[in-house]
Amino acid sequence: MRHFYIKQILLTIAVLLFSLTANAYGFEVDGIKYYILSEENLTVEVSGKTENSGGNIVIPSVVNYGGNEYSVTSIGFQAFDYCSSLTSIEIPNSVTYIEGQAFEGCTSLTNVTFGENSQLEKICYSAFEGCTSLTSVTF
Repeated sequence: MRHFYIKQILLTIAVLLFSLTANAYGFEVDGIKYYILSEENLTVEVSGKTENSGGNIVIPSVVNYGGNEYSVTSIGFQAFDYCSSLTSIEIPNSVTYIEGQAFEGCTSLTNVTFGENSQLEKICYSAFEGCTSLTSVTF
């Protein structure tokens, strides 16, 4: 009998872990993937891009999903890494945190623009490592 309960618990854990990885980004709007940080505070982070993302990407300060308006407060770990078609990125003033390797290896990235009155507090390690064409960063 005890063996049966252990199998049930392990199966439940496996299903929960699979469901977490299956929906790792939460939702997608206009080619950008978002992860909900807080339902209570209505905050999200940029967690990735779609296959068609590239060129000039403008991250909005707010994004609407499911009847809610979420504030975009961070750019997640490896969100745009190795996006070779990305040429410029506009980061809104609502973003306070850029996680590690967020833009690593974006070899065509030439321009990064931060919104007026940027509230950026931290850019983590290797966030722009390998961005060999980067010539302009504007605050």
